Amino acid sequence: MATFELEVNAAANPITMNVSTGKYTAPPSSTVNVKLSASGTDSGSTFVSVSTAPGNGGSFLGGATAQWNPGAIDVFSFVMPLSGEVWFYGRHDLGIGGSKSNASQLQITNGSNITTVSFNYDNPLQL
Repeated sequence: MATFELEVNAAANPITMNVSTGKYTAPPSSTVNVKLSASGTDSGSTFVSVSTAPGNGGSFLGGATAQWNPGAIDVFSFVMPLSGEVWFYGRHDLGIGGSKSNASQLQITNGSNITTVSFNYDNPLQL
C-alpha cells in the first residue's frame, strides 16, 4: 500500500492592499464592506470607487462620496470577482477655500480582516 502526502496552501488568496497602486486582493466571491470617512471642516469632498482594472477600468463594483462635515460617512459593499483582484481609486475635491490637510479614512472589511487606509489631496489612493 502506498502513502501519499497532500499539502494544502490555505493562503492562496491572501488579503492585501497596495496603497500606491490601489490594488486589493482577497478570496474570490468573498464579501467586502467599505466605509469612507471624511475629516475636516473646510469646503470640499472625497470619493472612492472600486473597479476590476487599474485607473477605474474594467467593471465598476461600487463607490462612496463624503462631504467635509465632522462625522461624514458613506458605505457600500461588493463581492470579490473570481480573479481575486480589484483596484480602489480615491481622490479629494478641495472645493472653494478647501484645505489640502483634510484627510479621508477608508475601512475595508473582509470577514474578520480589517484594512484601514488614509489618503489626502497630496497623497491620493492609486497614483
